[in-house]
Amino acid sequence: MSKVYNPCCIVSLKSIARMKIYDDDNTALKQQGAATTVYCATAPELEGLGGLYFNNCCRCLPSQEAQNEVTAAALWELSERLIQERIGRQSK
Repeated sequence: MSKVYNPCCIVSLKSIARMKIYDDDNTALKQQGAATTVYCATAPELEGLGGLYFNNCCRCLPSQEAQNEVTAAALWELSERLIQERIGRQSK
């Protein structure tokens, strides 16, 4: 899997760090939630890599449940069913 760069979404981590957008309760900065996504989308050292799991900008092993093939298949089937139900409702 290769990364696709959308010119509208590429932002430097420095500009994210300068943002002061607070949650409703002012306890956490929203950029903290976006930091890993922005890092993975823009980090040159990750170019050409895909299928990796990152948390707090660090590569990690996914949980055992996340690696469970039965759970993955069930999630895939559920996703397909929900999409088909949604498509069916929209076409009527």
